[in-house]
Amino acid sequence: MMKLALILLGSDFVKRQWWWLAGMGLVWAVLGIVIFADAMGDMAHVSTHPFGSLLLTVVALIVFLSGTWLLRRAVRLARRPQRVSMAVLLSRDLPAASSTLRTADSTQVSGLLVVHVWTPIGPAGAAIPYPLLDRYIAAVDSHGAVTTGHAALECTPDIYVSHHPVVEIDRANAIANHDVVGTFQSSYEVEAAGWCDSTAHVVFDRFDRARLASFWHVYRQDTTYNLTRRNASSGVAHCLEAALEGSLGAGETSLVAYFQVIFNPELWYAAQLRKKAEAVTWTPALLLDYARTLQAAMAPASVSWESFFSGIRRAWRYGVAVFAASVFRRKR
Repeated sequence: MMKLALILLGSDFVKRQWWWLAGMGLVWAVLGIVIFADAMGDMAHVSTHPFGSLLLTVVALIVFLSGTWLLRRAVRLARRPQRVSMAVLLSRDLPAASSTLRTADSTQVSGLLVVHVWTPIGPAGAAIPYPLLDRYIAAVDSHGAVTTGHAALECTPDIYVSHHPVVEIDRANAIANHDVVGTFQSSYEVEAAGWCDSTAHVVFDRFDRARLASFWHVYRQDTTYNLTRRNASSGVAHCLEAALEGSLGAGETSLVAYFQVIFNPELWYAAQLRKKAEAVTWTPALLLDYARTLQAAMAPASVSWESFFSGIRRAWRYGVAVFAASVFRRKR
C-alpha cells in the first residue's frame, strides 16, 4: 500500500512533507518494536498462548518493516533533486538513474488516456471453458491453442504502449525466465486492424502527460519481452502509474492528502492487486481490475467500503485462478 500511496501522492508532495512522513515511519517502526517486545514477554510468561504470541511477533515485524521502509524512502527522496519520477524509482525494470523527468514542466492536460484490454476469452473465440482460468490466466480454443490476451495504453496523439514478442511465444510451454526480443506497436488502429478490437477499456481524464511521456521514453529503450516479468500488461501497469503519479497530491501542502489516500478503500484493493501481480505476474484481466480500481479511486464520490469488500472477493477469485492454473499446467 505504501508504494502505491507514494506514487499517487508524487515525489513533489513527498519532498514537501518528508519530515512528517519520516516521523510517521519512525513512530510506526517503534510501535513494531514495542509490540514485538510485548509478544516476547507474553511468550515467556503465558505458555498457554504461544500461537497468539507468534502472530503478534509476525502484524509486529510487518509494522516495523513498513515503518522503516517509509522512513528510509522519505529521507532518500528529501535528498533527491526536483522532478523525480516515483514510478521509475519503485520499478524493478528501470534503473533509478533514469528517474529524473526530461520535461521542464509537468502539467495536468486535457484529453484522455485509455487502457485497452483483450481478455483471454475474447481473442480465443470459441474457447473451451475453464472457469476463472480463461479470465485471469489463459484461454484454450477448440484447436488447443493457448492465448493469454493482451493489454495496451493509448494517449493521443503520439503515445501508444503495446509490447509484443517479435516471434510469437508458445504460451503452453513458455519458460518464465526466458527473455526474447520484443517490439512495440505503433497505434491502436494498426493493432486492432491486424487482430481485433479490445474487449474492454478504461478511460482516465485526470493524468500527467509529461510524466507519462518521460517514463515511456525510458521504458521503450529496452525492447526485451518476458512472458512473466516484462510483458504487455506489466508495461501498461508501469506507464499507467507514471501517468497517475502525483494526481492525488498535486498542490497539497498538508498531510490531509496522505490520510485520504491511506484510508481510501479502493486504493487498499488496488494495492492488493499490485501485490498479487508483483508476486506472480501481470495479466490482462488483473490489469483490467487494477485500472478500474484506480479509476474509481480518482473519483472520491464512488469510494465505499462495500466496493472494497467486493474487491477482496475478486482478489480471492484471482488467487483461486492462479492455483488452478498451476495444477492445470502440471497435469499438461
